[in-house]
Amino acid sequence: MPVHVVAVAEVKDPETMGQYSQKAGAALAKHGGRIVSVAAPDAALEDTGAASAARFVLIEFPSAEDANGWISDPELEPIHKLRQGGAKTTIRLLNPV
Repeated sequence: MPVHVVAVAEVKDPETMGQYSQKAGAALAKHGGRIVSVAAPDAALEDTGAASAARFVLIEFPSAEDANGWISDPELEPIHKLRQGGAKTTIRLLNPV
């Protein structure tokens, strides 16, 4: 059953995030992931300041195991470090309600 992951990133270093963006798609694809949607900070329908500078990315994986495989893959560590160096991030697996 497909699962979704939401990544929230407050970009601190656009150059490093640019490097990450060039590699992120292939890193996701390695574990069956794909970006479903991206929302920039100016796309808010309501903003009371909770994440006003954040970019949101919705990612789909075939399973929770695939999502966990992506985030814990030792071969992808250099790519994850680019993301972590370029932005403050929160990445959550969304559980169906």
